[in-house]
Amino acid sequence: MNWNIPCNTTHPCQIPLSWQQVPQGARYCSLIQQYLTKHFAQITGDYCLKLGALSAEVAYYPCDQHIIVDEKIPQNLTALSQCPHIELVQARPTALPFVEGHFSACLFAHGLHFTANPHQVLREITRTLNQEGILFLSLFNPFSVFSLKQYFPFSKNTVFFKPYFVTRIVDWLSLLNFELLDQQCLSLQGQSRYFGDIMMIVAQKRTLPMTLNAQRSPFSPTLTPTNAFQQATKTETIIKTNSLK
Repeated sequence: MNWNIPCNTTHPCQIPLSWQQVPQGARYCSLIQQYLTKHFAQITGDYCLKLGALSAEVAYYPCDQHIIVDEKIPQNLTALSQCPHIELVQARPTALPFVEGHFSACLFAHGLHFTANPHQVLREITRTLNQEGILFLSLFNPFSVFSLKQYFPFSKNTVFFKPYFVTRIVDWLSLLNFELLDQQCLSLQGQSRYFGDIMMIVAQKRTLPMTLNAQRSPFSPTLTPTNAFQQATKTETIIKTNSLK
């Protein structure tokens, strides 16, 4: 079954440059911040990656240094870069200009909805996270009223995006050797967990060992001409010995 829902073809999927461009965006940003607070203790490291302008505006400071990466540099990001613990890098999320294992955490807020190559972005995140790095991923819930509004005619929803089911994203992360730590639905109006506005995913990178311990085979080794002759000679000797008794 294909869990991808196509983007609304009537309107292009353009990523917002700020939460102010999203209906009730400031409240969504605050909701994500409150959720992330309880995960501060899980982060150990110096560098945190924030992908996109929406991630940059989330006040989340588990590390000493934050690197904000975006293809465009709007004024809100320029203002954030004035803080001493924040650095701003202009680059494509599909080709991050960092070495492997550079970051201990990555926040990617709603960016998958607007990228044309989500698989490559996740691969780049995986590459730049260290061995125990944690990914914090937020998405619009496809079952929420907010997501369904973009398909209504004459909708006042100014944000159009490609929705994803969480199960699809979790499958992608498992293929990249991520372990799911938490999955939760957040809501502004107190809906049930299935119809909240935002889905949060917390996953930790797990590096599999490159070498495996050799195990002894329970089967007998294949006979070669040499050991086959030795085995036949030994059997013949035993037979002659028994006949002489």
